[in-house]
Amino acid sequence: MKISLYIPCFNAKNYIANVLEAVFNQKVAADEVIIVDDASTDGTAEIASRYPVKIIKHKDNRGLAAARNTAIKNINAEFIASLDADCVPEPDWLRKLMQRLDSAKAAGAGGKLLEVSSTVFDVWRSVHMKQHWEKEEKAPNFLFGSNTVFRRQALVKVGLYNEDFKNNYEDVDISNRLKKKGYTLAYESDAIVHHLKRDSIYSLLNNYWRWNLGYYIKKKYYSNPKSLTRKLKDNIGLANRYIGEDIDSGRHQLLYLDFILSLHHSLKDFGYFTFQKNQEYLNCPILPAWLS
Repeated sequence: MKISLYIPCFNAKNYIANVLEAVFNQKVAADEVIIVDDASTDGTAEIASRYPVKIIKHKDNRGLAAARNTAIKNINAEFIASLDADCVPEPDWLRKLMQRLDSAKAAGAGGKLLEVSSTVFDVWRSVHMKQHWEKEEKAPNFLFGSNTVFRRQALVKVGLYNEDFKNNYEDVDISNRLKKKGYTLAYESDAIVHHLKRDSIYSLLNNYWRWNLGYYIKKKYYSNPKSLTRKLKDNIGLANRYIGEDIDSGRHQLLYLDFILSLHHSLKDFGYFTFQKNQEYLNCPILPAWLS
């Protein structure tokens, strides 16, 4: 049984050393570790090169799904583990995930992500952008892409990741295709990674908007003005729901972010509807500089 582990990276110099230290401290070690550097400009690959890893570089930034596919195409192992470049696994993370792949029908397993930082932005993310299921979840709808192990054969059978979903939703999409082929997915709440990411107000809201973009594109919310109106109504409804949840739970420090959410998403939606052929828009800030 051979296991390869890959880490897709884009400008991850602040995290990658911590992640690799934990990778090489696993109780069950991967047979090889691959870094896919998606055209980083901050020296991520140079830091990673201090460790016994194979580094594959993209000439241009192609997105997360493409980085995943590059890794898979360069791996021959039966099992493929992956970690986001800001996720530090506990020592028995890989061992516990592998235990959930005891059936040939089990295509993949995912673990639990816990936030490290306690700033207001990171608390909001931990509450409203959870990347794990509840402990009792036995058949997850999908596996969050932050930390997983898959059977390589299963990924190949469904055609790898859909590169139209450049940075988000690729995990949901491939999970759905695996289940349609008759495979099962497993969630292991005791396989834990710690999320080192630190957000600003802009990065938080923009990442959340991008987090759901693939879903809304697939549902054709940006196809015409009428469908865009549905999306704007969804923004208001989402903000109202979060406001209610945060008031009921006493998270009053998060309320101003809930209020801003609807305005931010609506402006981003208007822009995407108008300029969706221009990929540079996806990273265009809309908040005043003093807020970001």
